[in-house]
Amino acid sequence: MTQKYNRKIRKQIRGLLTTLAKDYSITKKDQTTFMKGLNLQTPLRKKTILTYEEKCKARKQDGTQCSRRHQVNSSFCGKHIKNQRYGVYELTDVTRQSENVKPAPKKRGRKAKNKKEPENKNEILTLKSVQIKDKYYYIDKHNILYNPEPVNGLYEIIGKLTGNLEEEIYYATSISS
Repeated sequence: MTQKYNRKIRKQIRGLLTTLAKDYSITKKDQTTFMKGLNLQTPLRKKTILTYEEKCKARKQDGTQCSRRHQVNSSFCGKHIKNQRYGVYELTDVTRQSENVKPAPKKRGRKAKNKKEPENKNEILTLKSVQIKDKYYYIDKHNILYNPEPVNGLYEIIGKLTGNLEEEIYYATSISS
């Protein structure tokens, strides 16, 4: 709530309280105590951040991991416990070529127009998870670092790792094609 709205509500409560004070003989001290104890701020929702182990292991339609907590003695949440429609999310497997991934069901209705397939369809980008200075990243075979949280289903390039994990990272500021 805004401050202006808070003041308006407090003014209305104070007016009603003075009316009640006349009818029920409430002292001025009790009125001020009541007004001080009045909290009009909406409480902020406390958001719990789950680790990879605490999250449901199902893959969502956009290729990301389900953000719900998994059930006790299970790897999946209540929604995905019976059906992992888009497969299982694993940290080491980012591509959809995993053995655990079920293909998406065929849609009914109008057929899609034939799309041209890419020339290099044998090239699959395989990423693995690495930890660098208490942060997790994805890295490919060319030592390019990717953000582990996809944006619109795509992984952003953060930079390039030179040498070992303890050495320098060259961060990409902008990418032009």
